[in-house]
Amino acid sequence: MTPEQKREQMLKRVLPALFITVIYFVFVSNFMEEEKEKAEKKYITLAQKGLSPAAVRAKEAQIQRLQSQLSALTQKQSSLQSKIQSLAGFMVGENESAKTATKISKILSDHQVTVIQDRIETVEVAKLSKAIRDIKSWLQPGKTLSVEHMDLRGDYLAMYRALKTLKEKKLPMLPVSFSMQAQVEGGGLKWRLALWI
Repeated sequence: MTPEQKREQMLKRVLPALFITVIYFVFVSNFMEEEKEKAEKKYITLAQKGLSPAAVRAKEAQIQRLQSQLSALTQKQSSLQSKIQSLAGFMVGENESAKTATKISKILSDHQVTVIQDRIETVEVAKLSKAIRDIKSWLQPGKTLSVEHMDLRGDYLAMYRALKTLKEKKLPMLPVSFSMQAQVEGGGLKWRLALWI
């Protein structure tokens, strides 16, 4: 191989590398330098705000921990909701309400408590106690609450015995409110009882 051919072969090997080096320094290095400067500025800005890579990692770990806690609490809530629905399934369905109302009326009558007026009214959920609101949200989300309002007449002892019997019978109902209204002419007291049946 002649020296001329060796030089030509060497140039063929070196020229592509030289060409790539020139392209890198003319085009790519400027772009890389700009991106490096931008990254440095972003890092300095974040560091000035108190956000270091260690702080970001700590936040990510905290987010993961909170997500696992949220998942556990969601499962617990779901389990409790299922348990409540199995215990108070009567409130989800409408079919047993009439039977329960009849049993309540009979118990009241047996204890000389007279039903003066009986009506079903829709109650704004916001006006209910927190316990009833929570149960309502678990059992009947998105529905209005229909409550049976009963105006009753009877003396204190009769009312006490009637309520005690209602509790002992474990009827499918949930008391929403109970109050003494006034004394009635001819003896006895007037009561108002609201039940979620």
